[in-house]
Order: sequence, then structure tokens, then C-alpha cells
Amino acid sequence: GSNMGGDGIAANVIQIAGCLENQRGQDLDVSGLPKAEVTTMAGGACTHALQAAIEGKDATYTYRELMVDMGKILSAGKYTQVPSLSSSQPFNLDAPVAIRPETAARARSLLIGINYKGQGRGELKGCHNDVAKVQEWIGKRGFSADPESQRVLMDDGVATSPTKANIWSALQWLVEGAQPGDALFVHFSGHGGQVGNEDGLGFDQTLIPVDHKKAGSILDEDILSRVIMPLPKGVDMFCVMDCCHSGSIMDLPYT
Repeated sequence: GSNMGGDGIAANVIQIAGCLENQRGQDLDVSGLPKAEVTTMAGGACTHALQAAIEGKDATYTYRELMVDMGKILSAGKYTQVPSLSSSQPFNLDAPVAIRPETAARARSLLIGINYKGQGRGELKGCHNDVAKVQEWIGKRGFSADPESQRVLMDDGVATSPTKANIWSALQWLVEGAQPGDALFVHFSGHGGQVGNEDGLGFDQTLIPVDHKKAGSILDEDILSRVIMPLPKGVDMFCVMDCCHSGSIMDLPYT
């Protein structure tokens, strides 16, 4: 028999998204939060809600509880966006949340934050903050910031620039040579979009790189075919997509 999961995907991929595919994401005013959590006054609402929900919880905390708590945190902040969870396999919501499974042999992570600096109305303020927060947060969960194990892309003039080519290159780096027992983590904070798909029925979701005006966007179906599908069975991948229309950005079959 085949060891493939839903729609032929072998690996165990979980994606937490800040909103449904027809919704826009929102920046969060974090001025009321403890100073330790704040670098400037902005951050992605999804990134914040995820971290705030998990903070202080023990190893029995489930995905069901996480999604309920994220929803409460967002609605308490008057945010209309609805967080969603999708996965590559039939999913038990009462399983404990595992950012990095305890049995994982090797861990790799990719953190992308795009503020679209100087791009007028499209400029964001919180995406670099999100990367800094997530880097610290996953560091406590066994993901090293060593360059062998982690790539960071930001449009801050210091890190590797999050161009379309560089994002693809980093995604390929993340999954190349992945073995059963590996844990992979992806965080994207920036703009997401929608384009009409080729058959004219509905939309494809997109990630928007810093150079999108000349290079174009990254399609959900390409992420699925080039990043998710090649992963072998026994690989765990946890993805946080903090952008507009992010509900199905990886085209995973179960939501």
C-alpha cells in the first residue's frame, strides 16, 4: 500500500494561518503588552495570538485549545480575522501541540519577515518584529539560530533580502536532504494575495516577495509541488503564515 497521505502528501505538515483565505490579515498594536514582548508598537496579529495562547501551557495543551484560544485573543483585540489550521494528513485536534516533536533528530527553520520598506501604502511595520519574536520563541523549543540550521530573510538591509528568488532558494534549502525524523519550521510575516487561477474557477493564494512588482508572487500550488510533495514520510513540518488570504497558502487537503 501507499504511504502517502491526503492528496499524495507523505510528510506530516501542519499550517497555522492568521486568517481564512478570503480575509485580510492585520497588524496588531502591542503597546499594552509587557515591555519584554515589545520592540516597537507593531506585530502580526496571528504571530502574537499563537505565542500568547501557548505561553505557560504544559505538554498536554491541544491543537483544539490552541485554535479556540487564538480566536479569543484575536476577537478580544477587536480583530475580525479567523485563525485556521490545515494539515497534510487526517488530523486529530485533540493531539498535543508539537512545534518540534520530542523525537525529532534534526531541526531546521526558515523565518521570513517583509516590511516592504519604501513601498508606499503597502508598507508594513511589524514583520521584522515578528521574526525576532519567533526566533527567540522557537529557540526555546529546540530550533538553533546557527546558520547551518536556520535561515532568516528580511528587508532590513542586513539579512538576506526576501526576493522571490531568495525565498525559493531558502525553501529549497529547508527541505533538501530532509530525512524521516526531521523537524522543519517555517514562519512568514508579510503580505499575501490572491490571483484568479488558470481554470477561471476561484483563486490561488500567493505569498508576496519584496520584489513582487518585477518578479511576481509565489503561488500556493507551487509551494505544494516544490516544497511539500518532495518531503518523505516521517518528516514533521510546522508552518505559521501571518499574511492576508493565508488559510490555504500551502494547498493542504485538510482544514
